[in-house]
Amino acid sequence: MPVLPYIFFRRPPRRRARRKRIVPALPAHRFADGATIVYLGHGYRLRVTQDAGLPQGCRLVPRRLTVNIHDKELSGKNLHAEVRLEILLWIKRRARVKFQRRVDLWAGRMGVACQRLIVSNPRSRWGSCNAGNVVRLNWRLMLAPLPLLDYVVAHELSHVAHKNHSKNFWDFLAAAMPDCRERRRRLRSLEREFIL
Repeated sequence: MPVLPYIFFRRPPRRRARRKRIVPALPAHRFADGATIVYLGHGYRLRVTQDAGLPQGCRLVPRRLTVNIHDKELSGKNLHAEVRLEILLWIKRRARVKFQRRVDLWAGRMGVACQRLIVSNPRSRWGSCNAGNVVRLNWRLMLAPLPLLDYVVAHELSHVAHKNHSKNFWDFLAAAMPDCRERRRRLRSLEREFIL
């Protein structure tokens, strides 16, 4: 009997099930003057200015997000790309502060301790908690209403106590947030809208 190479006896590699992508691509015109930008669940009218005399960046005022770009020569898609970049940088800076406040609040309520918070950019999940109790949160949660951001924070902090999605995990989460299932349902229904 011939000896077959080892490779024929190997089990085929496991393929991870592909997660649906939370963040589809967005057309550049979404960042034109007059567009609506969502921040913490509220829509703000985008006002784009091109003034070298003002600081470059974003400023949130009632019902409006103003973005100033220094380069007066930019127009069309290039201008929209620059505006998008400024908005992304602004949201990500604010995410770190907001997330830390929410993690501190919910960790205190739940009686758990997060070792570290990381603001991340995954395309297919809102957050995670590893074995070392490091919590990662997707910066796109800054687009969600605060109750949905809190749901993800509480969900990930529940993994500090329970590293799986067992009945004990869901009971622990429900004890801290009785309406967690409704918030989860609302988050799922909004996933396609959290695009930037």
